[in-house]
Amino acid sequence: MMQSHSALRVEPLDAARGVAVTYRTRGTCSRQIRFRVQDGHIHDLSFESGCSGNLQGLSKLCEGQSVDEVAQKLSGIRCRGNTSCPDQLSTALRLYQEQMQDEQ
Repeated sequence: MMQSHSALRVEPLDAARGVAVTYRTRGTCSRQIRFRVQDGHIHDLSFESGCSGNLQGLSKLCEGQSVDEVAQKLSGIRCRGNTSCPDQLSTALRLYQEQMQDEQ
């Protein structure tokens, strides 16, 4: 298991499935975000708690999309306070990218 940020956990899977990422959110109804990254694309995105319909929709829209594109599009979206579930996903994706760069 690799880890550099206390809220982010990255676990290598087999070559065909990439890596599994878990991120503990802050300031949102959702408590945790899970997804898989394979070849720079997001797969199997899910949220623990939060607004079910909206988060299911977000998960389907992000399926197969590039990490860079999703992180850029969702950054800065606000719901309650200074963040939102989409913004927290953007944060998780950026932290994942930083961690992968640090390991190279």
